[in-house]
Amino acid sequence: SSLLKIIAGLASPTSGTVIVNGERDNRRIRKMVSFSSEQPFLYEFHTIEETIQFYEGVFPDFQRARAEELLALLRLDRRQRIETLSKGNYSRLKIALTISRIAPLLLLDEPFTGLDPLVCE
Repeated sequence: SSLLKIIAGLASPTSGTVIVNGERDNRRIRKMVSFSSEQPFLYEFHTIEETIQFYEGVFPDFQRARAEELLALLRLDRRQRIETLSKGNYSRLKIALTISRIAPLLLLDEPFTGLDPLVCE
């Protein structure tokens, strides 16, 4: 987890250097990395739709159409509040948000925690 946070530009190493696409470990590398932490990081009072709108405003490379496709595939209701999501649905949403960015590097820290296998009908 610590190394992933350093690579994502969210933490600084105590020694050594991390280079991502030619950039040293600094806050600019966050533009190149789409990171999903193992820790909860979404605003619990938001709905899924409000979370998508937040991502659109914060990440210029966020692709709403991709997010909407993933929400449908994962059977997530955009009206649902984050605080009401099961652990599995919260994990699904984090994955959908992370891969809906067009970033050269995707980092997923324990992405399958709480997920049951998807059942296809």
